[in-house]
Amino acid sequence: MVCINLMPWRARRQRQQWQRWRRLCGLMLALTIFAMQGGYWQQRLNDRRAVLLSFWPGAQQDAAALHDRTLAAQQRLDQLRQAQQKQQLQQQDLSRWLGFIQRLSAEIPPDIWLNGLKKDRQGVSLKGFSRSVAELHHLRDRLRQLQEIPSIKLGALRSEPSVGVSFSLQLTLGNQEQSNE
Repeated sequence: MVCINLMPWRARRQRQQWQRWRRLCGLMLALTIFAMQGGYWQQRLNDRRAVLLSFWPGAQQDAAALHDRTLAAQQRLDQLRQAQQKQQLQQQDLSRWLGFIQRLSAEIPPDIWLNGLKKDRQGVSLKGFSRSVAELHHLRDRLRQLQEIPSIKLGALRSEPSVGVSFSLQLTLGNQEQSNE
């Protein structure tokens, strides 16, 4: 009989089995760690989602409140723009009216005194006193030269001993002066 030494073969086989077991245990350990780590990260993701979802109703309310405030601010801005536009139109009307009054005052002779000036839809009513009727006719002729006044109507004339003649004139203004009343 031949004596065969099986020790190296057994040792090699045991080493291979031991390496297989180590690989299998390492693989199982890695799979376990991977599964646990995946669960851990999934739990963290779920926690973050829960935190975000807890803020969601408040964020929606804040967004709705911000939207309402934005609409209110926009409406207020529109109102202010309309008011500004209205004021600009009034300012233009007042500057035209001021120009007309300045041209009118330049045409009034020194012997005529006005004690009333009223603007209405038809035009302007003037009331005042004159030393003579001739001065009043002179005023009427000078006012007819102004382009803004297409017609002049002489109203009441009264002779008053202390001041002369009391009069009233109705001036019809052109479209330029009546456009924005």
